[in-house]
Amino acid sequence: MNQAIRCKCGKLSGQLSHPEKATRIKCYCKDCQAFAHYLGRAGDMLDAQGGSDIVVSHPQEITFDKGAEAIACMSLSTAGMLRWYARCCNTPIGNTSRNNKMAFVGLSSTCLATPDAFGPWRMVSCTASAREPVAASGMKAVPVMLGFGALLLRARLSGSYARSPFFKPGSAEPVAVPTVLAKEESDRLRLLA
Repeated sequence: MNQAIRCKCGKLSGQLSHPEKATRIKCYCKDCQAFAHYLGRAGDMLDAQGGSDIVVSHPQEITFDKGAEAIACMSLSTAGMLRWYARCCNTPIGNTSRNNKMAFVGLSSTCLATPDAFGPWRMVSCTASAREPVAASGMKAVPVMLGFGALLLRARLSGSYARSPFFKPGSAEPVAVPTVLAKEESDRLRLLA
């Protein structure tokens, strides 16, 4: 069964196909925390230790059926990840690589109708940036990382990386021009984390 994707105000909606192929992780990195503060949504996006609930999938599994014009993009640096959100209400959508050939999307659970349907977190990352001590995944992360590597390789070999709602068809150009923050602003947001 497909998983609904929607922004808080309802202007943007879509779906994630084949949610059984997705992997749920918890990320405590300073950049995910900075993104939450940039959107003014830290209370929605972060747990008490500063962790983000993320569902990793292939971009080709995502379609937007309403409000795609509300999709916006930002980055904490000129080389940083592209962080997607709905500009209408600052609902986070997800993160992608700047290189569309690195075909993955880390969807924020905030935009998913039922994030618990993805089961427990299979990996916990960047625990050194947590606000309080958090146990890392250790060796449990190895199968997750191998699966992630296989996902990227299959997408590259099959050409499916080119099917993404975040990049223009047949192009490596994002569908929205990224707002790239000045270093001072990125540093300020990371300090809030």
